[in-house]
Amino acid sequence: MVHRFASSKFSKHPHFNKLSGPRVGVLFIVHESGAIRMGDLATKLMVAPRTVTDVVDGLERDGFLRRVPDPTDRRAMLIELMPSIKENFGKIAAVRKQFVEEMFSVLAPDERTEFIRLLIKLQKGPLSKLAGVPECAD
Repeated sequence: MVHRFASSKFSKHPHFNKLSGPRVGVLFIVHESGAIRMGDLATKLMVAPRTVTDVVDGLERDGFLRRVPDPTDRRAMLIELMPSIKENFGKIAAVRKQFVEEMFSVLAPDERTEFIRLLIKLQKGPLSKLAGVPECAD
């Protein structure tokens, strides 16, 4: 449901209508990294490298990302945002922020705080084995 809600928000924007929640997540990681190897991106997303290849291929085809040679290893490629996307990344961030604010608008401030606390607790439990987060002592 969250995925469909995010996709519906991005579909209303002519320049971002090919973006889904997972694709936006990839763009944010690449934006934060500046440039990143496919394997490192897969690790950050906790998915198989093949999954990343499919998403990156689509984002590259749609003009959001490009592959460039890694200056430190000529056998490797880096993924980076297209210059036009770098320049307009604030617009993507604004759409994402609007969607997140709308999605959580049904929660009162204390409910949001409790929701975040519970997510952190879940992350520190058995999920930590996947995310590289130390297990909670509770």
